[in-house]
Amino acid sequence: MDWIGLPENINEEEHFAFVYRITNIDTGMKYIGKKQFFSYTKRPPLKNKKRKRSVVKPSDYLEYYGSSEDLKKDLIKYGKDKFKREVLELCSCKWEAAWQEMMWQIKENVLFRDDYHNGIINIRLGRPPKHLKEKYRITY
Repeated sequence: MDWIGLPENINEEEHFAFVYRITNIDTGMKYIGKKQFFSYTKRPPLKNKKRKRSVVKPSDYLEYYGSSEDLKKDLIKYGKDKFKREVLELCSCKWEAAWQEMMWQIKENVLFRDDYHNGIINIRLGRPPKHLKEKYRITY
């Protein structure tokens, strides 16, 4: 099944990653995660050059079904056609993807519900990039 809410044209400058929810249509079990659109790797410098090369390739996001081991077992048991994959947020950078994934997991209360495969909220965030500071500032 295709991703619901995924734009047709993915632009490397505009789109870095997305936050998603995968739902088993038969059992109602869900999983929230994030996935990058592109993979970024460093290669050794070319001969007589000093700087490493950056290689950008599309990731496997079109075929991706999450990293949860329980979800992977369900995929084998029920088949991919029994799952709905939906995009919850489009993100412009790695920081925003991590923040949005965490916020969705908290908002959905995934650790306290039995209908989610998420067993941990594992996040490491520093200060947001300058262009996102005001957008995600929480005021009390």
